[in-house]
Amino acid sequence: VSIVLHNTSQDLINNLINCCCKSISKVDIYLIDNSQTNSLNYLDKDNRVKDLKAKKKGGFGVGHNLAMKNYDILNNYDYHIVINPDIEFGINVIGDLLEYMKNNRDVGVLMPKILNIDGSLQYARRLLPSPLDIFMKRFFPSSRVSSNYEMRSIESKIAVEIPGLCGCFMFLRTSALKSEGLFDEDYFMYFEDIDLSRRISKNYSSVYFPNNNIIHFSNNEHRRSMKLFLYSLRSALKYFNKWGYFD
Repeated sequence: VSIVLHNTSQDLINNLINCCCKSISKVDIYLIDNSQTNSLNYLDKDNRVKDLKAKKKGGFGVGHNLAMKNYDILNNYDYHIVINPDIEFGINVIGDLLEYMKNNRDVGVLMPKILNIDGSLQYARRLLPSPLDIFMKRFFPSSRVSSNYEMRSIESKIAVEIPGLCGCFMFLRTSALKSEGLFDEDYFMYFEDIDLSRRISKNYSSVYFPNNNIIHFSNNEHRRSMKLFLYSLRSALKYFNKWGYFD
């Protein structure tokens, strides 16, 4: 498991570490600290994890790539999980996902159902985006275009192949990462998850698995922060320049 941290609260970190340790008997947890301060130095004494202070500020994909490269994860493990620090899940989640991956060798990346803190569905599985989808979701989130993009009227009850998965929790087969590549580091934040799941889906299955769920304490900061909104805009342009504006 790799977790990228940036001034993350101690409560969130400890909660997620506990979730991982309770969900499977043996798990190696690698933390990448992107914080500007030394506030997370206490993690050096936590024998449940290995932590690494990033030498320079990087984004989401850069941090997870650093973990995978520094600890040679692709050669040491068959599976790797990318998790946001603001995640919580039950004791059966990792074991159930692992069992599914073992029984479905064609699956390269798997994402469980994502719930909000109030138990409602978080629309983390989406169609591949168009520029119109992104514009309408940002400025007109209640529109029919936004609803169709996020598949709000469709929630599968069985595992289904969807190439647009969210990076807050990605269960990855390392052989798929070896053949399709790691996160594209040209993205600082946003769209690097869809870019990766889309690349993996070319030769493997990219699967949404609604039979297990996790809680994501997401608060859509990019809607309130101009800085994060600009990051998302830059990433959107990067994505469409790479994959095409008319898909």
